Amino acid sequence: LSDEDDIQMFAKFYYLWSAFNSLYNLELDEDESERERIKKILHLIERKNSDLFINDNSEELMKYDEPVRDEKYYFLMKFNRRYREKHRNIKDDKKLNKIYKSPGSSFSQRLESVILTIYQIRNNLTHGNKSGDYRDIYLIKNANPILFNLVNILLRKLELK
Repeated sequence: LSDEDDIQMFAKFYYLWSAFNSLYNLELDEDESERERIKKILHLIERKNSDLFINDNSEELMKYDEPVRDEKYYFLMKFNRRYREKHRNIKDDKKLNKIYKSPGSSFSQRLESVILTIYQIRNNLTHGNKSGDYRDIYLIKNANPILFNLVNILLRKLELK
């Protein structure tokens, strides 16, 4: 990252994600995965708010033919034979993009695919590649307004504001 605006944009992304993370972990169930907790809290978002989530920003996030992939999964699949044998049936990365783009998908399904894509962006930036290349900057730029709206609505719904 070379530009101060880019640095601020990445910082905003992490602050917003941290706020969202705190909200979906309010009722921590040790038996639930992080993805399951995210899906659970998204049920609080009503269809009437769809324009805050399914918009130009989400279109930009989901437009790539090569979706945001789980870098850890690809690393383990490439270099660890036992992991490969155990996880042969892991779903294709493109599933979230397919759900988002499908005309038959509901608002809830599309919202979930967008937020889980943002979750994967966060995972990759935190645990994987932190290059700050053009695609990372572009993804973060489009994720921030969605996260901002998500956190604000959830704060009101959970009466934490």
